[in-house]
Amino acid sequence: MSSQYPRTVHDFFGFAECLYEVEYAAENKPEACAKIAEALDAAEIPWEFDGTRGYDFGCWSPVALIFPAADVPLIQVSLHSSLDEATHVRLGQALGTLRDVGYLLVCTGGVTHNLMDLSFGDDRLPPAAVGFDNWVGEVLKYEENRTQYEEVDEAWSARSARLCKWLDPDQGVFLAAQNCHPTPEHFLPLLVASGSGGPCSTVHHSWTYGCLSMASFMFGTMPS
Repeated sequence: MSSQYPRTVHDFFGFAECLYEVEYAAENKPEACAKIAEALDAAEIPWEFDGTRGYDFGCWSPVALIFPAADVPLIQVSLHSSLDEATHVRLGQALGTLRDVGYLLVCTGGVTHNLMDLSFGDDRLPPAAVGFDNWVGEVLKYEENRTQYEEVDEAWSARSARLCKWLDPDQGVFLAAQNCHPTPEHFLPLLVASGSGGPCSTVHHSWTYGCLSMASFMFGTMPS
């Protein structure tokens, strides 16, 4: 969370000059922040208000494509400093309750994010990236639909629990997961999204820069 009119932070290097010229002037409404704080308090998740932090690239870059006029209030919520998987599922459960009162939860990250594997003009995808991308897709497509789950909440919880095991050697993707995510912060937003509940559907899938999966998923129904 940040001030009412957060600045646009360009926290990246070596990209097209036009990106550094973007100013995304969305409003951060205090009453919306208060609702989020209430949801976090109810879930017993500690939080702090940051009055200086601006909208970072991971926040404004996708939202600017969805709402280019910046006419929808935007509240930025950080990852938990613990970087613990289960905590981020709980964070999603807490924030997911706000969807019933008109909030749209947008979780930005990447199924794969190893910038050391970037390539330009080479169409050969790294096997580790393909393997981990396939594993995530399979979990999201099939786990919640297994017949042993009698209630949808149980199925969605099982989906999240499986994603939390992304570094478990028993899942068979340990080395691929480590390769795709030298650090976990680009994968954890998916756990927040899954934790928010709702059936999962694939919105988009492609690759860019030779190794970055652009897979996008929706949890719940399309907002009207």
